[in-house]
Amino acid sequence: MAISFGYQPRHFSDPTALPEGNHPGFLVQVTDEPKPEGWQMQTERGWRFNLAVWDTPAVVTSTPPELQSFLCSQTFSSGGKFQASRAYLSMKAALNRDIPPGERFDPNTLVPLPLLVNVERFDKQGRTVDFAIIKVVRPWPEGLALLTPEFTARLMAWWEQKAVEMEHARATMPVPAPTPAVPQMAPTPPPQAPAPAVPATPAVNW
Repeated sequence: MAISFGYQPRHFSDPTALPEGNHPGFLVQVTDEPKPEGWQMQTERGWRFNLAVWDTPAVVTSTPPELQSFLCSQTFSSGGKFQASRAYLSMKAALNRDIPPGERFDPNTLVPLPLLVNVERFDKQGRTVDFAIIKVVRPWPEGLALLTPEFTARLMAWWEQKAVEMEHARATMPVPAPTPAVPQMAPTPPPQAPAPAVPATPAVNW
């Protein structure tokens, strides 16, 4: 039997060069996703906060960002008897204000929203990971001054291009075949159609 080794990278974040600590960024979209298999989460679906993140404020307008993200449960509570939900705390930071009970809004009509993104690079076993672990985001009101019409259009065009690339990557990920209960000769697999090409998107110049 042929053996094939390989590493399947995560498709919802870029490999990161960011050091640990706080970094400037913008929330570019919140997406609705199913809970990953094996995750302990309060809800069966989660909200993924997609973020454009830079190393320092000095390079925000001159270099492309990294796409980093985090997933949280679809609860939205300011706390009280129980701890405030991560989605609430993240949007409170992005809006830089409290969100009163009864207020409803679509976060994707408000993006991009500036945030300071706290990055960690070690997992629970102390191993260095190749993506940014984001546990906390904080307000970054200084980022509002960078949101000129030209920069905002460039940033959102970058996000649209990233979203297309991620969707293509997820659609072409191989699905592992189930292990048969009784050893048997595997049938010859039918010819596979070539993977669809990534839809062409205009390059974003920084």
